[in-house]
Amino acid sequence: MLFDSGSHGSFITASVVSSVGLPCVRQELLGLSTLGKKAKSSNLTDVVEAEINPLRGEIALKLETFVVPNISPIRNEHIEIVKEDYDHLKKLWFSDVCKNSDELKIDVLMGADYLWAFQKDHIV
Repeated sequence: MLFDSGSHGSFITASVVSSVGLPCVRQELLGLSTLGKKAKSSNLTDVVEAEINPLRGEIALKLETFVVPNISPIRNEHIEIVKEDYDHLKKLWFSDVCKNSDELKIDVLMGADYLWAFQKDHIV
């Protein structure tokens, strides 16, 4: 999962929707704009309801997300491996660790519509 405060909506890949069996609750017109460019067109896009269960036993969150074919992968910088070299990172837990890949596959992009339901106490 990638948290992106710059995204107005949240997205999930079609492969996850298929593997988990999430039903479509409705369809909406979706036009995607990236880096200040206007959307060239809008497409009818499935919206599914997903339930996210936090690791620390908090209440599960229900959210609605747009279904997309893929979400851009990001470079895997192996920050968990080198975080001991940076005092401000030592006590933080990073979930994006994959020691045997150059890219991290993103299956859920959490946008501003649900972001603050996850980032409650403070931001580092």
